[in-house]
Amino acid sequence: MHSMVSVVVPTYNRPQGLKTALESILKQTYGNLEVLVVNDSEEEESVKNVIAGFNDPRLYYLRNKRTKGANGARNTGILNSHGSLIAFMDDDDEWLPDKLQNQVDYLSDHTNHVGLFSAFEIYESGKWQVKKQKISSLSLRDCLLNTISIGSSSSLLFRREIFDTAGLWDESLVRQQDKELLVRILVHGTIGHDQRVLLRVNGHNDPHPLKSIPGHEVYYQKVSPYLELLDNDSQRKFHSFHFRRLCMYYLKMGDYKTALELYNKALKYQKVHLRKDVKNFIYLLKSIVSTKPSVTN
Repeated sequence: MHSMVSVVVPTYNRPQGLKTALESILKQTYGNLEVLVVNDSEEEESVKNVIAGFNDPRLYYLRNKRTKGANGARNTGILNSHGSLIAFMDDDDEWLPDKLQNQVDYLSDHTNHVGLFSAFEIYESGKWQVKKQKISSLSLRDCLLNTISIGSSSSLLFRREIFDTAGLWDESLVRQQDKELLVRILVHGTIGHDQRVLLRVNGHNDPHPLKSIPGHEVYYQKVSPYLELLDNDSQRKFHSFHFRRLCMYYLKMGDYKTALELYNKALKYQKVHLRKDVKNFIYLLKSIVSTKPSVTN
């Protein structure tokens, strides 16, 4: 008998996106699934109407009664699920029809992996672009040094038991929650990568730096204890990347004093990070140009 897949779909005031996401789930060639739609909003009617419109017994409606936010909603779904495999779907993404079938087959063939993520398409600069990683599995180093992008939590499929070992989604995080979960899971098992494109990510908004900074700070504190599992050079690169990322946010806000302080901290760990330094220089130029007073006649 094929394993049941529990698909957890957190949603918040996005009925049209939710409808598109659910359509792509229900069109899967793999049929043994349950879909738990977890509403994180106080408004219920629109979500219930979307679900009712499909008239599919595999769809279930839940209210998030845990910590508000996508992570609390995902945990509500996990705790009310019944499948031996658990997948996630953001309410603004889409699966290609054979996503689950390919991923279930992959885990059946790779019994050493506790989960996997797949290549994806993302809508950027007015067109769909394919994002593939040249790896067969995700390493703890890749995850901590941010060298690999999973694109979206909608790409993930896990064996249920890993959540008993590694724990649920961290409900205190509002940014970097995917990576933090992956770090904890990678301490206990391996995560494979299927290079087939199985997901469409419809793009994500870049939040204001004031929202991003606290999230990155919390993430930094949460994962720092795992650095002892890496070599010294990788540890230095981790700290360097963190302070350069924060530097970028302060450059965006035009706070050059704080940005310089953070950049000096980054230099103590790594003198040159070409990709990040070039990006930060570009953000500096943009910030200067945007704040330069215009000349009028």
